[in-house]
Amino acid sequence: MTATTNTIAIDFAAYTPETIIDGTKSLIAKGEQVYGAIAAEPNPTFATVVVPFAQFENQFDTGMATSNLRFISPDAAVRQASSDAGQLLEDFETRSGMRADVFTAINTVFESKAEMSQLDAEDARLVGYIVRRFRRNGLALSPEDQGKLAAVKNKLTELNLQFAKNFNELEGQELFTREELAGLPEDFFAGRETKTEDGVDKFVVTTKYPDVEPVLQKAHSAETRRRIFVTNDERGAANIPLIKDAARLRIEAAKLLGYKTNAEYAHEICMAKTPARVTEFEASLLNRLSTAGDREIEDIAELKRQDSPDSPKVLAWDVPYYLNKLKETRYNVDENKVRQYLPTAHTIRQVLDFYEKLLHVRVQKADISVWHPSVDAYEVTDDEYGFLGHIYIDAYPRPDKENHPCTMAMRSGFVNADGTHHFPAAILITNLSKGSGSQPSLMSHNDLRIVLHELGHVFHGICLRSKYALFSLMSVESDFIETPSQMLENWVWQPESLKRFSRHYETGESLPDSLCNTVIAAKNVGAPIDGLRRMYQSRFDQTIHNTTDLESVDITQLYSDLRRDIGRLDTGDLVLPAAGIFNHMMCGYDAKFYVYMWGMVFSADMFAARFAKEGIDNPQTGRDYRREILEPGATRDAADSLRAFLGRDPADAAFFEALRI
Repeated sequence: MTATTNTIAIDFAAYTPETIIDGTKSLIAKGEQVYGAIAAEPNPTFATVVVPFAQFENQFDTGMATSNLRFISPDAAVRQASSDAGQLLEDFETRSGMRADVFTAINTVFESKAEMSQLDAEDARLVGYIVRRFRRNGLALSPEDQGKLAAVKNKLTELNLQFAKNFNELEGQELFTREELAGLPEDFFAGRETKTEDGVDKFVVTTKYPDVEPVLQKAHSAETRRRIFVTNDERGAANIPLIKDAARLRIEAAKLLGYKTNAEYAHEICMAKTPARVTEFEASLLNRLSTAGDREIEDIAELKRQDSPDSPKVLAWDVPYYLNKLKETRYNVDENKVRQYLPTAHTIRQVLDFYEKLLHVRVQKADISVWHPSVDAYEVTDDEYGFLGHIYIDAYPRPDKENHPCTMAMRSGFVNADGTHHFPAAILITNLSKGSGSQPSLMSHNDLRIVLHELGHVFHGICLRSKYALFSLMSVESDFIETPSQMLENWVWQPESLKRFSRHYETGESLPDSLCNTVIAAKNVGAPIDGLRRMYQSRFDQTIHNTTDLESVDITQLYSDLRRDIGRLDTGDLVLPAAGIFNHMMCGYDAKFYVYMWGMVFSADMFAARFAKEGIDNPQTGRDYRREILEPGATRDAADSLRAFLGRDPADAAFFEALRI
């Protein structure tokens, strides 16, 4: 096996505000030099223009670490430099993507039958991919329209950066007494900041995910839940104009490129291909999900009538609480007890062990540079390739860190010009409870699901095999990229897996059969409502992006209406700016939020057809999954990867069967 050294790892200590900006400017200058040489090449061939282009794209990919530090660094100056570097890189990418001279050179190769016939499948796909990207950037337009498109894209970059800044900085908070927070577990209060208000000491509850979710699920007081729900929504007000301006600009860009709508432009390079296919797909789900969701709302209403006979109407902030109560009353699920069996450090290690067995890899702690002492680093290896890449787990909340669980690529894997391999690195970001005193950090069952999901993305990036950064994880079709990770969530519902992941933080015992069985029995509680949540958000997304005119649309009202009518989440007389915290609209999911439901359907089929049928620990199935789903990345169409793994086209029967609807 290939030996590994620390020189392979990213040196986070080397990132200072000065090195971030200087390195970014140097990278951009190198790009200008490479593109100038490509444009001046008198005899464009794959070797003379495409290879230099792809090799610079490989180098450009290394800028991800620079620009992503804004989300994780504890140093404010580094975060600001990273944000500035991100804007420089995006501006350069927009500018270079409009170079007609570079497009002409590469398009010459694409149109040469002699050149293309000599290329292997991945190289030929690379040429087509680059040409398509240039064309979608407007290189077939007149110089005047190219200038207009460039101006639109620059404005979009500015809006995206402002949205990200707002999203992370506009944090709300409420102060509550211990009585007002009755129902929350003890570890919720451990180490929590307090403030004095009107002579009374109160606990600070922020709008960060680790605060909002448990309060909405467990606080007995409806007023407490309402206050944190409203405060969380209201922080979106500053972002409403940004979302509308961005959607308007995307319409303008799509029309310049010859498309009717932004959705038409976006879906062209997805599995769905057209907005009509997305509409058809959503219609096929909505009726059955709505019927099941209405049954859940009636169950919730019955429970609420028992608590509040004078105000039986189910409001949005009631739904998480009574779904949790439904689990407790109907299935005897005690989430607080389940948490006792999921100490964070142990559970994450067990999840890593699960991925080791599934994907035939080894994951070991690595003594390498990190950006914060609480971050754990790992190296991933296997017997076939040797070293595969690095994984970082940034598990706990801290000020000025990304609030929501996600995966963040720091660099992609590719083959260097000298034939050596450049190894990928990715981060799992969560905000799990820190724990306090004798009680360690504990995870909920939902936290476990999220960790499994996000690590699925991490390992997708680590296992992907391509010569080019252009075929990295983020180039996989948008409506397939979530599918592998959604499929992996199925393991939180398997008794043998739950026992494997769990260990009581005091006794060391695994989750007992009684608790395990109740958790699995309650699997589908909330699933229809969650499906309807994704459906109303997708409908909002399609409404503002599959239109030719957005001027008359009230973004705030539209989101509120769809949340009530499709999502069954009623806010009464309140019309809240919740659309402003729907960050997917500003981070690359515009016209593509449907991918989550799309992925759920296909992932259910993948699990049922192979793992459930052949055994969830079947080593050959895991090997096939890695070879046919993860390793190809964007080097082939996702539909081909799915067919290779399933042996047929995907179907939706397994999705409805899994939900029992």
